[in-house]
Amino acid sequence: MRKHKGRLLLLHAFIGMAIIFAAELLLFAGNTWVRTYFTPLVWTGYILLVDGLLAARSGDSPLTARRVEFVLLAAISIVTWYVFEGVNLLLRNWVYAHLPEGAAARWLGYAWSYATISPAILITAALVESLIGDRFRNRRPFVIGRKAETAFFFAGFFLFVIVNYVATSDG
Repeated sequence: MRKHKGRLLLLHAFIGMAIIFAAELLLFAGNTWVRTYFTPLVWTGYILLVDGLLAARSGDSPLTARRVEFVLLAAISIVTWYVFEGVNLLLRNWVYAHLPEGAAARWLGYAWSYATISPAILITAALVESLIGDRFRNRRPFVIGRKAETAFFFAGFFLFVIVNYVATSDG
């Protein structure tokens, strides 16, 4: 059973690679659907690829072993990345190209894209930990105190306010 499960999880890696490879080919071929949804499509393939590699390496697959948590993480990722989009409304630092005309298709692209970001970061961290984690297991963790946390929070908030003030002022 374990061997079969391992093969099934390794299948994630191959499916992920296939998605990424197919997306690249279709992008260069001029496929408009792939061009429109390229980012979330490739990040989805990446998540499957890394999940399969992690499962093959450590026997742990966050995607299959902790499905509910993975779905919740995707939902939380959507919400948190909308915060960045809110900041961009003020700063106007980036724009998106090749967005669909229809609002529903556009919002699907946003949600799908944002849903992949945090899971991709955390599953990558899990893979890196499986590769080098033993080297750091017996070391004391770096811990900052409550005062430093508070200072970092207010410094970040102050910088956020300053950047938004400068970005929205005429000067």
